[in-house]
Amino acid sequence: MDLKPTAEQLDALSKFSTKEGLKIAAFAGAGKTSTLQLLAKSRKGKGLYLAFNKSIAAEAKQKFPQTVDCRTTHSIAWRTVKPTYKFSNGKMKTKLHANQLAESLELKSRVFGKKLKLNELQQAFLLTRTLQKFCQSADTQISKEHVPQYGRLMGMPAEVIDDAHQWAVENAKALWARMIDRHDKMPLGHDGYLKLWAMGKPELSFEYILLDEAQDTNPVVLGVLTKQPTQMVYVGDKHQQIYEWRGAINAMEQMAGLQEAYLTQSFRFGRAIAETASSVLRNLGESHDIRGNPLVSSMIVSVGPAGTVLCRTNATVIKEILDALGASRGPHVVGGTDELKRLLSDVFELQEGKPGTSPEFFGFQNWNEVLAHVEEEEGEDVKMFVQLVQQHGPKKLWKAVSSVEQSEDKAGMIISTAHKAKGREWDTVRLAPDFLSTKQVRNKEAAEAEIRLFYVAMTRAKKTLVVDSSILHAFTSGEGLQSAARPTSIGLVQKEKLIFEKAVQPKKPPHVLQPLTAEQVTRNRPLIAATKSTSKPSSLGVTSSATSANGGIENQREARPPRAMKNQFGTGSRPVAPSPPSAGPKRGLWSRITSIFGS
Repeated sequence: MDLKPTAEQLDALSKFSTKEGLKIAAFAGAGKTSTLQLLAKSRKGKGLYLAFNKSIAAEAKQKFPQTVDCRTTHSIAWRTVKPTYKFSNGKMKTKLHANQLAESLELKSRVFGKKLKLNELQQAFLLTRTLQKFCQSADTQISKEHVPQYGRLMGMPAEVIDDAHQWAVENAKALWARMIDRHDKMPLGHDGYLKLWAMGKPELSFEYILLDEAQDTNPVVLGVLTKQPTQMVYVGDKHQQIYEWRGAINAMEQMAGLQEAYLTQSFRFGRAIAETASSVLRNLGESHDIRGNPLVSSMIVSVGPAGTVLCRTNATVIKEILDALGASRGPHVVGGTDELKRLLSDVFELQEGKPGTSPEFFGFQNWNEVLAHVEEEEGEDVKMFVQLVQQHGPKKLWKAVSSVEQSEDKAGMIISTAHKAKGREWDTVRLAPDFLSTKQVRNKEAAEAEIRLFYVAMTRAKKTLVVDSSILHAFTSGEGLQSAARPTSIGLVQKEKLIFEKAVQPKKPPHVLQPLTAEQVTRNRPLIAATKSTSKPSSLGVTSSATSANGGIENQREARPPRAMKNQFGTGSRPVAPSPPSAGPKRGLWSRITSIFGS
């Protein structure tokens, strides 16, 4: 039996009935999907529901009326591009792997600007990432704006960067021409055919279009949707935009002049978590409060057991794996461990004097260069990961990462980055200490991104949230983490640079857990007080990844992680991906190229 709609849902329905453009701001757990179903059932005309991924689209198909086509933008693009260009399935589905590209183009080591040496695999990686950024953009031509800037490229002189950018743009243009050539075996890939579809300026024949998770829309998709001569409904939470590093833009912010509706009633958690989340969002300028579910009892504690731990960085995920294994609690890592093994594979290569290829270690020729890099400002993001390697050694870390439980149901603990936890929920959640780091935040946008990530992480909890009191104080009080709109004496300082102050370690907890009430949290009672630290800032480590950018699992040799099987595109053969090693490191390079900042 359908539940009675809330007053907010009825307001959204009323505005939808005008057939004018509409934005629905839905806070965490606020019944977004049920509201969209309510809108769809009110119309007899043909509608389109655009989901963030294939599994969500499949689930929505079971819930929405038959008048609504539930799809991803990729599936719509496939239906147009396949018959129009007559590409083979293999060309459209196969990813452009860096190792295969290096072989196909017969790339050789090259020095840029007389200072930066990149081997053939690093050059190929630069090209694939340039093409990825172009495909995700609304631009029609490849330019220097699409060339990624990370790893050793950061901090290089202008002449080095200009040389590398010019080379990447020229070669990416030539490569794109081959990708869209039906007679060329160069893979187009999913991002490629989506871009080709968008460049064709398609018109979608629907009475209305519902865009879910609008805050994480790629510019290439938004460019198509804004030109549709139909009613557009953008649904999402602008404060849950955490994929901007992947090229996503916040449609909830960009779409001006539309009707607006709000869903503030969360059905996931109770009052304590709702009011604390509202305090966090006030630091982002949000004037609406989240309302908790009166049927759910929630609490926030500074210490205590939890079945799930969420981390900001991949480095902390590895540390939590070590701790869980040491406590005989077999951990499961949400999203798998490929990204962690990719990082560790680069460590093995770099320690043998072989260049790294992952974004974090791009352009480095050996491990000593990495050690020098982490002592500089540009190396803050990888510092904690490097410290873990120096402390435990890559073999011990590899063994730990390879020992995790594959099934979440059988695990004694669930570990995830905040990015990969988005869309999930658990009864008890503990937040790792890396959400409040001493890393420098250089501008307002970076500071607000940290607040949004914390908001996403804390709202995964339904009943109990375990978070250090000084971290909670920083994100709720208006004294710890602030948007750059207001000056502050602790935490982020509005000057030329915004700085995370190191959080003070809490006193030894009592034996009995002391829940933090919503009132104590929002009014900053002594229970969550924190003191400014004068410690020298230092980074908390490597950032996490949400999706593969240009994948490829590489083929095994005998002593370390797998290296990819060679394949020249001209032969027509397809890449073969062997299974990951089951115990201990294997020789070779694990080249699953993924994005840097957590999913």
